Amino acid sequence: MLNNYIKIALRHLRRNGRYMLINVLGLGLALAFCILSFTNYRFAHSFDQWHTDTDRIFRVEFDKAGNHILHGTCPATLTEVAPANIPGVEAGTRIDSRGLTIKHGENVFNEQVHFVDENFLDVFDFPLVRGQKRLNDRNALLITERMALKFFGDQDPIGQQLTLYADEPTPMVLTISGVLKNAPKNSSIFFNFLTHLENQWQADGPVVYDSWKWFVDAGFLRLRHPSDVKKVEQALQTYRAPQNQANLDWPVERYRLKPIAEMALDARDVRWNNLRSGTPPSAIWGNIVIAIMLLLTACLNFANTTIAVGNSRLREMGVRKVMGGTQGQLMRQLLAETLLICLIALGVGMVLATPVADWYNATWKHLDLQISYLDNPSLLLFLGLTVIGTTLLAGAYPAFYISAFNPSSIFRGTLRFGGASLFTRIMMGMQVAISLMALVVGFSFANNAEVQRTADAGYNRQSLVGVELPNVEAFREFRDAMQKNPKVEAVAGTRHHIGFSFRRVTLEHKGAAAESMWLEAGKDYLSLVETKVIRGPGFSPVSETGSNAEVLVNETFAKEILQGQEPVGRFFTFDSTRYRVAGVVRDFMIDSPFDPVTPVIIHQVPEEQFRFCIVKTKPENLNAVYANLEEVWKKTLPYKPFNGFYQSEVIAEALEVSGKHCQYHVDFFPGGFTAHDQRLVCHCFAERLENVSRAGHSPGIGRKSWPYFLPVKPEFPGRLVFFSGCRRVAGARFCPGIDEQHL
Repeated sequence: MLNNYIKIALRHLRRNGRYMLINVLGLGLALAFCILSFTNYRFAHSFDQWHTDTDRIFRVEFDKAGNHILHGTCPATLTEVAPANIPGVEAGTRIDSRGLTIKHGENVFNEQVHFVDENFLDVFDFPLVRGQKRLNDRNALLITERMALKFFGDQDPIGQQLTLYADEPTPMVLTISGVLKNAPKNSSIFFNFLTHLENQWQADGPVVYDSWKWFVDAGFLRLRHPSDVKKVEQALQTYRAPQNQANLDWPVERYRLKPIAEMALDARDVRWNNLRSGTPPSAIWGNIVIAIMLLLTACLNFANTTIAVGNSRLREMGVRKVMGGTQGQLMRQLLAETLLICLIALGVGMVLATPVADWYNATWKHLDLQISYLDNPSLLLFLGLTVIGTTLLAGAYPAFYISAFNPSSIFRGTLRFGGASLFTRIMMGMQVAISLMALVVGFSFANNAEVQRTADAGYNRQSLVGVELPNVEAFREFRDAMQKNPKVEAVAGTRHHIGFSFRRVTLEHKGAAAESMWLEAGKDYLSLVETKVIRGPGFSPVSETGSNAEVLVNETFAKEILQGQEPVGRFFTFDSTRYRVAGVVRDFMIDSPFDPVTPVIIHQVPEEQFRFCIVKTKPENLNAVYANLEEVWKKTLPYKPFNGFYQSEVIAEALEVSGKHCQYHVDFFPGGFTAHDQRLVCHCFAERLENVSRAGHSPGIGRKSWPYFLPVKPEFPGRLVFFSGCRRVAGARFCPGIDEQHL
């Protein structure tokens, strides 16, 4: 019987090539996106799980007293004292980092260097490609393959020397002892250089790591048994007292242990995370929703097309019933045909999944999705369950509908076959709804990208370029040079700069602690960036000396910390100094548009503290002025890498994320409407069949039915042209940075 089922199924599919092509392509594309979304989900949940002791390694985090905000930094000495005093702790290790100037020969680069304990590579599994670890040697430096290629090309880096702190009075020459494999993209800990912890220096000497005052980027504890986590976490609370005594401004409310397998997923909820965040939740669940929508649409298409071509099989169904066949047997036959189509579509989807994943990896630089099947049993199980579910979802109703007709009605010609049933109308309505949802979501992301590009950030971010400088003497040279450029409209100096540098401080107001951003700026800075004082007189002339206690605050500070009271003339205390609010500036975007507006304090400082030179020009002159800044840098600071920037870089990451989402939806913008037009074709087919049936020309068993489908409605090609044009216009309007090949 199985052999007969297969023969009948193949015969039917051979006679209905267009029906099979539509469904195989539709289901294949949907299954390809299901594979992509599954792989993307697994990748997002695979961060840091490739370490040998993943289940025993925990990151130390703490809740700050007063605001209860979870912080990712760790007191430097905690991971030293915990293994010695807490029985369940086997080892502790730390990682700290700093941006340094590194010199090799005549080449100078700005790089991030990570300082670690000598047991760091014993706790974590970062493979050594060649050379020796030697993290216990203060004169040794480990680099990754990426940096070996960047600094030395094809030369062997082992034994070569690099100069750290090359731009400071006390440079440090280290010898490369080993090359590490590049950290995978699903690693929260990402580095290019590793050296001994004691090689970390401040301006006045080496960092003191056996103190409760210094915080490292991250501290980790490796427990003897994963089940000891609660006991160890409770024991850590005894270290709140020494920590709080050493840092009165940073009191710890509670220490927490975070499994490293969960760090990336929760990174966006941790302040001062300092490690790499995982895949954004929107990129995980957005993919899953799109895959489900595509699969549901493909299944509805399948059901509609199966019903549309079912008229050609009515006499077959009637004859088989007269010969003793039951409805159950006929349903099994039709479901078997559906399963066969789904398996073929699965093969197409498995082939399409690899180029789709490559495209998706190129879209998001933090991803490395690899599609593999034979060595991935979880993916194979997922595909098996998906195919079974797709078969039932796509084929159950058509199988029941076509096999349910009475043979006498079929042969008497009284049967009315078509898409007029309530269930069929519901399926068609669902397809239209999904199409409209895809359209709305696509335009929403496109509009979001446009809003971020053009929204008022509370300051001028379209006409500014700048450069970060090592000292005030360099600032004066840049200021004088820029003032001679006729394309420059204004120049100002500042110690902190919006989007690039600020402090986070804890202040006291009416006996309560509160957090705020702290920006120290020059007297001309606010007018240059066009941040307006909307209440109060602003800074008085004496503020230019920097010795006063006047500040400006933003609207959020006045609302949240001053609790809506008249802000001008109010006082608060910070670092034992009592400051008076001299005015309120309107809120501005301090960092990324993804981050909420926070309280901000602006304090005026004298020129001796300036570290940024900010230049204002017309947008069309930005590139020329930026090039002028680079020329001045080469003459003034030839030994340092150029530290220039465009102000638009503040939201570059946000625009990239929005642009990628926009590109993603623009690329697949017509998908929902393609499905809708497939539904239209199915509807036209069914309508044509019904008309043919009424005229008494119903095709018999064995006759091809496709000639009856030719006169479809003229709006079908028109819709395809229209929506293709909409897709191109949407891409050009909302995603102008996308290459033409994506449109």
